[in-house]
Amino acid sequence: MEPSPRGTSPHSLTLIMPMSSRKASHTNRFFSHSSLDSPNTLMNDPKLELGPHVKQRSLSEAKVGTWTNIFTLPHKSTCGDAINMFFDKSISCIPIIDDGKRVIGLLSKADIMSELIGHPTNYLEILDLPVSAVMSSASSASSHGTPSMSILDTISLLVSSDRPSLCIIDFDRRPVAIVSYSDLMDYIQNYAEVHHKATIA
Repeated sequence: MEPSPRGTSPHSLTLIMPMSSRKASHTNRFFSHSSLDSPNTLMNDPKLELGPHVKQRSLSEAKVGTWTNIFTLPHKSTCGDAINMFFDKSISCIPIIDDGKRVIGLLSKADIMSELIGHPTNYLEILDLPVSAVMSSASSASSHGTPSMSILDTISLLVSSDRPSLCIIDFDRRPVAIVSYSDLMDYIQNYAEVHHKATIA
């Protein structure tokens, strides 16, 4: 998501879905560090679990996503300011902060596009709108995560949030990281490849 140096509340996630042979072959790599022979084994035997690198490791341990150079905007900024930042920094979302630098919302490109639909006669009107009027509020529990969340819980939260990425905040609600779908997939795939090389070495 973010230009990137690479590097949850406890809920369980059960996989109960049929998958094609192609999907299954890709998913096998995700579970390469668990006791599973295939993802179908997990569905047939609920006692078996996902690999510890997904289920137990926290975001702060794995350093998934962007943990430095988090670009933010003050709540009084305009959508024009946000659009410039999206282009200049090649990012997909922007944490919006209050005067105390606490996260009060998250702005995505989709938020800008949704607002644009409401101005069919003069789309330039949105350039002067404050980002606080367009952003998704951080008051929703699904809009942000914490550094102690597991990789699995982060995936679950991101899916339920219907957002392209999550803002990870500390106890003072200050932004510490941004995590996207591509960050999570990159982590899981790289872990599977490293483990595979280690087992054949």
